[in-house]
Amino acid sequence: MLLFDEATSALDGKAEEYIQKMLQNLLSDHTVIVIAHGLSTIINAQQIAVLADGRITGIGTHQELMKANEVYKRLYQSQWSSVSMVKMTEEVLAN
Repeated sequence: MLLFDEATSALDGKAEEYIQKMLQNLLSDHTVIVIAHGLSTIINAQQIAVLADGRITGIGTHQELMKANEVYKRLYQSQWSSVSMVKMTEEVLAN
């Protein structure tokens, strides 16, 4: 099992992308737990747990949480408020 706590919080875009690709490679044969405020790091995770005020408010995929969890949806919208960023994210999810 691997645990990453804010692994990409202080990185530039290129380094963050490298770490994200590394995480994707590790998922095939490791249990990986990622703690992150930035959704770009965890958006493709098999399961995302949403924490608010010390409580788990939802567990699911990005798509499931966007439909059913207001805390996650607000966080996503605040981080990806520009239309171009949302479009880029959707393209990443499609690949």
